[in-house]
Parts: sequence; C-alpha cells; structure tokens
Amino acid sequence: MTTSRVRGRSRAGFAARGVVYVLIGALAQVAARPLGKTVLWALVVGFGRMALWRGSRATLARSRPTPALELLRLGVGRVVRALVTASR
Repeated sequence: MTTSRVRGRSRAGFAARGVVYVLIGALAQVAARPLGKTVLWALVVGFGRMALWRGSRATLARSRPTPALELLRLGVGRVVRALVTASR
C-alpha cells in the first residue's frame, strides 16, 4: 500500500472519530432535555427491534422455498450485505 493511501485512510479515520465525538455530544444534549432520556430509550428499543427484524430476514430468507444449503447461502449473504450497509 502506498504512503498516500495510508495517509488518506488515516485522515478518514480521524474524521470518523470526530463525527463520533459530535454525535456523542448531540446525544448528551438530547438526554439533558425534558423527556430526552425517554427519547433515547425509544431509539434504543427501535434500533434493537430493527436489528432483530433484519437478522431474522437474513437468516430465514422466507421469500421462496430453497434447499438447506441455498437457504444458508442466502442468509449469510444477507447478513454480510446488512453489515456492509450498516458500516457505511
């Protein structure tokens, strides 16, 4: 890997770290408002339910009947796709 690529990825990492700090600060401000903690807990529950739903869709793949190995391949593919999408 070239030095310019390493520098570019390092800068992207520092930028991502800055975004995380900004998001944490924003969440702290939301928590400080009236009903802020309730709103944050509602988000936690919503994201948890969404993760369960996406995980079940990825593993069950109920769109059409398939043999066991095809079902496993589809499930793994959907899990990988969900993780890649979530990491962007």
